[in-house]
Amino acid sequence: MSPLQQSHLPFDFSQQSCDPLQHIGCFGLVKPSGPMAISTDPALVKKLNHNASERNRRRRINGLYSGLRSLLPSSNQTDKLSIATTVTRVLQYIPELQQEIQKLAKEKEELLLQMDFNHEGEDQSSPRGGIIGGWPRANGCSLEGVADGSVYAGQLSEREMAVQICTPRQNTGSPLSEILLNLEMDGFSLINVSTLQSLGDGDSRVFYNLHVQAEKRSNSLDCDGLRKKIWSLCLNNTKLAMPSP
Repeated sequence: MSPLQQSHLPFDFSQQSCDPLQHIGCFGLVKPSGPMAISTDPALVKKLNHNASERNRRRRINGLYSGLRSLLPSSNQTDKLSIATTVTRVLQYIPELQQEIQKLAKEKEELLLQMDFNHEGEDQSSPRGGIIGGWPRANGCSLEGVADGSVYAGQLSEREMAVQICTPRQNTGSPLSEILLNLEMDGFSLINVSTLQSLGDGDSRVFYNLHVQAEKRSNSLDCDGLRKKIWSLCLNNTKLAMPSP
């Protein structure tokens, strides 16, 4: 073989053999070595697996904090917050949300009260009486010494009636037991009762929603008389709960 022909060969066959452990084929493709080689060292494999797991863990945590950060108001999303700052803002934002929910719940009750109060005159001419869910004031009545008291009674059917009572929460005594006793004495049986407490600074109230049934059917139950009687029981309960001068 001439020197010119040997210069075009990719490998010098005269000085080096085609060792399969050092070369792949006989075309000059050298077996990878160094960082590109596949290591069989258990310690190195364990370290690589640990690093990969740690990267995945950090990626998941960053995704969770990113989702948590997206729940904050838009004013807190202008800059990328650190994890510590994100947690601090969230802990501050949760009580603000709770207060806002209480405020909206109170406004809802007041809107229902106003709606039912506006339609109370129209509902009294209907056999079914009033609307369930509102707390309109009794005609010209208010709890002595406290505000936001109300009693409403509306006929639902020939035998059923809805009674809704709103009393201030600061009362130490509850009129519910005495009201239920008087309803039973008047021939009403209790079908269902629910209680709702409206929380607020200095304006906490308790709502009682009673669903009662009369022993006898009647197209016109005495809703107004029952409401006045319950209102009287609430007034007496308030006087007993108030400290003597």
